[in-house]
Amino acid sequence: ELFAPAGIKQVLLPVWTEANGQDDIRWYTANRQANGDYQATIFIADHRFQSGMYQVHAMSNCQVVGMSGSAANL
Repeated sequence: ELFAPAGIKQVLLPVWTEANGQDDIRWYTANRQANGDYQATIFIADHRFQSGMYQVHAMSNCQVVGMSGSAANL
């Protein structure tokens, strides 16, 4: 439940594993779904198939609008 008074133009998700800091950071673009939610598929291959805790930040219109500390625990 985020409020964006200027509207949402794009949702970007920087994703990285906690192992070795942000050395495997990748940016994903979330796609708007019919119900208004945004969804993205994160590929473990983009992160050297590392297991463990992943960090995900949600950015809209160049601003951090929400965060999740554990998007995946593989």
